[in-house]
Amino acid sequence: MASVREEIQGCVGVIRRFLLVADPEATHPEDAAGVWADLCELQRLAANGCLLFGPRVEESEVWRREGAGSAAQWMARRQGGGTRDSAADLEAAKEMDFHPDTEEALRNGDVSSEQAKRIVPGAKADPSAEKDLLEAAKHGGEEELKRKVREARAKAQSRLEEDERAEKVRKSRFLKTWTDDLDGALRGSFKLPADDGARLLAALRPFQDQVFDEARQAGVKERSDQYAADALVAMADAAHHGGGVGGGESGGSSRPGRAPATILFRVDLSAFLRGWVESGELCEIAGIGPVPVDTAKAVLSEAFLKLVITDGVDIRTVAHLGRAVSAHVRSALEARDPVCVVPGCGVAQSLEIDHWQFPFAEGGPTELWNLARICHRHHTMKTYQQWTLTGGPGQWTWHRPDPPPAQGSDPDPPPDRADPAWEEPRLFV
Repeated sequence: MASVREEIQGCVGVIRRFLLVADPEATHPEDAAGVWADLCELQRLAANGCLLFGPRVEESEVWRREGAGSAAQWMARRQGGGTRDSAADLEAAKEMDFHPDTEEALRNGDVSSEQAKRIVPGAKADPSAEKDLLEAAKHGGEEELKRKVREARAKAQSRLEEDERAEKVRKSRFLKTWTDDLDGALRGSFKLPADDGARLLAALRPFQDQVFDEARQAGVKERSDQYAADALVAMADAAHHGGGVGGGESGGSSRPGRAPATILFRVDLSAFLRGWVESGELCEIAGIGPVPVDTAKAVLSEAFLKLVITDGVDIRTVAHLGRAVSAHVRSALEARDPVCVVPGCGVAQSLEIDHWQFPFAEGGPTELWNLARICHRHHTMKTYQQWTLTGGPGQWTWHRPDPPPAQGSDPDPPPDRADPAWEEPRLFV
């Protein structure tokens, strides 16, 4: 095997040297297509080899000596991928001994490592389907292979197993959103049970058709996924307004009327007056991220806008309107404390309102100067473990109990929220 490895290292050296001198712009397009195809074949075969050798790597001590927590983590570092993907590779490779036809196809390069990883679960569930799955991988395309795998797995499942699988999917459902670090766009990911997903797509379809028809009439040509994004926004508008496709108060509008959405913008006074943001200034949608000042001004005509104009770290123009957190105080608080105020925390979701100077239970006023937004974990530490918050806006500090609890002792546990008599003394904002 040592000589074989030397041959592989020689091949790696050839590719390295080739990439150092390769000039795609100086290559004839026909030759470039051939080079591309050859490099793809090298990539495909190399990935197949990595899959086959994975279990043996796990048996080695190399990954431990190099400080990795697992073989999958070590492999992920080398491949530039995720640990979860490498773990899936290992799992599939370990099953390869039980599916010799798939292993042979992998060694011959008839299927890719990705195709093999799809085939193995289907062949494991229904061994008689292995040859059919291999044919689908070679000649039927990715979607055909996925369908065949689903059929093989469904065929092997009992009704109880199918119900358990459906319940597992239901419990793993999620919807996540985040702000893109590169361009500030809102992005998201979700997972739904198949039937709920079908309902979602069925509801979205009329809006997609309408968006497409309007774009065609206007002579605009864009990608289908761009139309789908527009359709999602149109569906949200219709849901807020209470109408469907073509609905809205205007009656004759071809698009659903826009909802009176509540949007919280935070913008520096100087930037708002000037019309653009300069260094050190801010204009953002709370919970989403920075936007141009023109965007804040543009929505004034179509949304109920909470526009909090700041000049410094605090907001002092809100009056005390009683014990409950008024809409004005809440808006100012959201603008001043967009994330948990505990230094270094940064949590922005499901923040809670804390009477940080004078506790609510002791008659502390519900005024802006006495309020701060903190995450649930830090709120619990402050309420039940005697941590303290001091300093105020722009100068927040977080202090452990003094003297600290003896090592090994447990802080007073929070009340049992499962108790029907328990009333949660917190506000989600």
